[in-house]
Amino acid sequence: MFPRPGAVIFDCDGVLLDSERAMAELWCEGLGAAGGAITVEQWLTRITGLSGFRQRVHDELGVRVSDAQWAAIQASEPAALAAVTAVPGMHEAVAAVTVPRCVASSSGLERLHRTLSTAGLLPLFAPHVYSAAQVARGKPAPDLFLHAAASLGMEADACVVVEDSIHGVEAAHAAGMRVIAFAGGSHIVPAVRERLAASGANALAHDAAELRGILGF
Repeated sequence: MFPRPGAVIFDCDGVLLDSERAMAELWCEGLGAAGGAITVEQWLTRITGLSGFRQRVHDELGVRVSDAQWAAIQASEPAALAAVTAVPGMHEAVAAVTVPRCVASSSGLERLHRTLSTAGLLPLFAPHVYSAAQVARGKPAPDLFLHAAASLGMEADACVVVEDSIHGVEAAHAAGMRVIAFAGGSHIVPAVRERLAASGANALAHDAAELRGILGF
């Protein structure tokens, strides 16, 4: 049985919001126009969940783009995210959590507040929304999750993280936290699901209802 957590830390994109595929398509199209040959599956399996992903795009995929090209792609994000909704069943799953809860994401704070508000999830978390921009190192380093736990007044080993990326699972383990790999987003292609199943996560949830059952709320 999965022990009930003292606090729950949720990643945002791909866990709370069904946004990762839309973002992958946006960035692959933009980077393709800038001369980089990147598939959506490459993005989802190798880039999703990382902080500082401009450098990661170069390191992982060998793609360089100019400042102007990068800025143009970023400028198109708000429109792409305007129609993004919560992962099915996630409102109910989050609302059922009766211990401290928060969001800890690689996205910037402004974007987090905007997209969570659009999806109707922000009231379930505010003011406990944390960004990798607030710490020295993003995922897969443990800094963000440790910051989130401290902000909630919790010890790391009392927290459970819900993550949809291998990098997030690594970050949670590095922080000394249990982690549930979440495979309920539309971006979970077979290769990603297989990697999540083999990631060493403490549990794997295929949808929000299963996640709620694992958490015990």
